[in-house]
Amino acid sequence: MTAPARPGAPADPTAPADPAGPAPLDTPAERYRMLRLIRGFEELALGLVKAGAIPGGIHPYIGQEAVAVGVCSALGPTDRLASTHRGHGHVLARGTAPHRLLAELLGRVGGANGGRGGSMHAADFSLGILGANGMVGAGAPIAVGAAWAAATGPGRAPAGRIPVAVAFFGDGALNQGVLLESLNLAAMWRLPVLFVCEDNGYATTLPAAPLDPATVAELDRSVAEQLAAAEEFALASDHPDPAGALDHLYADGLRPRAGAAS
Repeated sequence: MTAPARPGAPADPTAPADPAGPAPLDTPAERYRMLRLIRGFEELALGLVKAGAIPGGIHPYIGQEAVAVGVCSALGPTDRLASTHRGHGHVLARGTAPHRLLAELLGRVGGANGGRGGSMHAADFSLGILGANGMVGAGAPIAVGAAWAAATGPGRAPAGRIPVAVAFFGDGALNQGVLLESLNLAAMWRLPVLFVCEDNGYATTLPAAPLDPATVAELDRSVAEQLAAAEEFALASDHPDPAGALDHLYADGLRPRAGAAS
């Protein structure tokens, strides 16, 4: 799914070479280099956002680099992964060329998806990258579906050799029903899915600060008062007059009254 230059356009001789497969992460030096590459890429991308070159914004992966590198270093060439809205590190660690991902962020035709995916939807099926995702927790069912297809679909691998599917998600996704259902399905169908929770203490940009019992009790009390007031208001409100239900149509001239000249 990696996009070359647009059809009919000559190849750019100045473009860096695209890797032939997953990133080499076998040695400590290779893994450290990837850590530095991800950090440097994110710092470069943030600078381009501030300069107005990247439209909109990005969700940087700074501080979480070791998670992506550690997980991807254990994957085989046929394994797959589903990423998150904060997915640049996953995509790079799996092997997408930095120049392809950066061009994608810039919305250029030389990007990994021809500039159509941007920061939150970068994908490369040739490397098993099923896509970053702008919806919290939404990569989990994609990973489960990929594992289910590999286990049951045409050309399925023999037992014990089914490709693993990785579902990255953050702690902010733990209250998403789609994630919980994905966990249930993977367990029920005994699928080879690796669920990786990156607990960075934030749900997108909202800090997940712990609430003390007194604060929780006060919040519960205020909610109960608000709902009691809502019930009192709703029950005390008058029923509408059926005969006047269409008065607004007559008043606005949207419908002629019966017997009126058209």
